[in-house]
Amino acid sequence: MKLFRTFGLVLGSFLATGLAWGNEDPPAGQSGKEKAAAKGQAPVCVDEFLKRYDTDKSGCLRKTDLPTFAQKQFCDLDDNKDGKLSREELQKHSDKVQCWAEIAERRQARVQAVGAFVGRIAASEQPGREGVQTIYGVFQAIDGDKNGKIDQVEWDATRQNVSEMRAKGMLDRQGVGPDGKVTKEQARGRLKRHFAEFDLNSDGSVDRNELMQVFGGKALPPQAQPRKVSDDKPRDNQ
Repeated sequence: MKLFRTFGLVLGSFLATGLAWGNEDPPAGQSGKEKAAAKGQAPVCVDEFLKRYDTDKSGCLRKTDLPTFAQKQFCDLDDNKDGKLSREELQKHSDKVQCWAEIAERRQARVQAVGAFVGRIAASEQPGREGVQTIYGVFQAIDGDKNGKIDQVEWDATRQNVSEMRAKGMLDRQGVGPDGKVTKEQARGRLKRHFAEFDLNSDGSVDRNELMQVFGGKALPPQAQPRKVSDDKPRDNQ
């Protein structure tokens, strides 16, 4: 039990930059600017956002320039469908840019918190060593081939497993099974507040595959439909 809890804490923290549910829009009826003002923060400046992510200094952002969590919504902002976001397009969708900036800030804070946590463990006495040993056990569990390294395949498999676990947990909290769908009217809690961001195909319902993608995993392939067997028995030739 202790190992499982530590696994969730440590892995959740380290995967936060890719797995944490990335589309954390403000509640309905409140824009990103209004949310920032309510917190006493200055709204994000589009020019600053553009400067931060415009790595090739082209004056626009391509999909690969954006943080991973924001790439899913690239097409929604690319109004002229030219494969890049201009300053004008970013300004037009400044509420979304505000949301992205807030998410990036929170994730950076998580990374710093993990660093501080590890630093406290390293500076502590016996309990700290026990904590490190537990964390070591977690990473041994990820290292499937036991070669002392976590390669991309093992990391991707872990991301997938965690995304499946989180999707199942959210569906369970909605009162439906892992293969069920949740409409906006049925949704509650976090899913209800950010329903549009989870409903990736905009069909009015959210299913497991959509949740998994938002949580950093990949959609599961559709299961092969069983072949329908006729109830009719072959008849003997008369």
